[in-house]
Amino acid sequence: MSFLRKWEFSKLNEKMYWVYVLITMVLIYIILVLLVVLMNINKKQSKYNIIKLVYTEEFTDIKQHLQEKKT
Repeated sequence: MSFLRKWEFSKLNEKMYWVYVLITMVLIYIILVLLVVLMNINKKQSKYNIIKLVYTEEFTDIKQHLQEKKT
């Protein structure tokens, strides 16, 4: 009887172990996905800022050039 209880207890522990492992793996996966997404958003944002800066500078140059041409 005692052996049977120990066996059932160990089976329960084994199941719980795999549940913990699964939960841990899922959490690690979620954290990695979030990191990748956040890095990508940050990269796109900086890329957008650079493009915006380049275009606004070019636009002002063109505007100045057109004004000089008029006068």
